[in-house]
Amino acid sequence: MNTVHLWQALTDGTQIEDASLGTIMLHQRKLGELVLSTGQVVACDPLVYPDTKPFHATLPPGRYPVIASVASFVRNSDRRIAYALLQLSEQQPVRWELATLAGQDISSLEEGQLFGYSVDAGTACFMDIDAAAGLQRRFDADRGYVESLIQDFLSHEALNVTLNPFTGANAIMFASGWGDGFYASYWGYDAGDNTVCLVTDFALLRHAALKSDRPSSKRRCLVMAAWEQLRAHFGSDQRNLVASHSNCANIKKAHSLSSTSVVHS
Repeated sequence: MNTVHLWQALTDGTQIEDASLGTIMLHQRKLGELVLSTGQVVACDPLVYPDTKPFHATLPPGRYPVIASVASFVRNSDRRIAYALLQLSEQQPVRWELATLAGQDISSLEEGQLFGYSVDAGTACFMDIDAAAGLQRRFDADRGYVESLIQDFLSHEALNVTLNPFTGANAIMFASGWGDGFYASYWGYDAGDNTVCLVTDFALLRHAALKSDRPSSKRRCLVMAAWEQLRAHFGSDQRNLVASHSNCANIKKAHSLSSTSVVHS
């Protein structure tokens, strides 16, 4: 498993020369602090798959910064999030391990395969299982809530959403690289074998065969329908929306990365 490229998520001001994409600059941007009330971390598309199970490894409850590694493409002035980093320590990782859910066995993977999560609404996140439960409750109670989140994403690169006011558990949501896809996450360990970070790689600068057994869901179709309604309302020329195919197929978003995050209480 090749993890050499993950160092890019940890550095600010890195310049990359790509034969196809030209000059790319990577800069770090703090998106907020994640409140882990139980220490069980979920990484997923929060608009479509809020019921995703947490990673098997757990963390001490606390507050941890979430940092985006933003790739700026000099050729066309486009900017995309290449990596999302949950920083647990100031120590630097010396090795990486694929983040897995309970029951996933890395040894079962074939060459070039990875475990990860599906993104079908151009959005990813880090959150505690406590926050995930709160998000699911909000979706169940108010079918319009997903539309309010989508509208916020039309003008913000990241949302910091408090989902349990009693514990402070929140979800930090952000745009996922080129948009929809299947993305792997990795735990970083320092020389003392302590967990120092969690990184989601949005495969912006590389491509791999990824393994997914995620079934389709009714929520995916609901989210896709909400996107279509907003697209019809704002017009097909909106830069933040890309036309979908029929039957709830790929909808991708090109978020503007120039605005600040918003907080829902």
